[in-house]
Amino acid sequence: MQNRSKENIKAIDVSHHNLIQDWKKIAASGVKGVYIKLTEGKSYVDADAYKNYLGTKGVGLRVGF
Repeated sequence: MQNRSKENIKAIDVSHHNLIQDWKKIAASGVKGVYIKLTEGKSYVDADAYKNYLGTKGVGLRVGF
């Protein structure tokens, strides 16, 4: 693991397993970015991906998939 520095942002990964209700609370905790699970192989799309995307963008977090 790399050393923490002020240039490194804190990011988390989420999927339908996390059930995040309060994105403002996540952002207030110091998280600056979110990796959202979108797919698994060719046949599975995470049903909460779009909801998670809207939540993260609504509070100004960086997003990756």
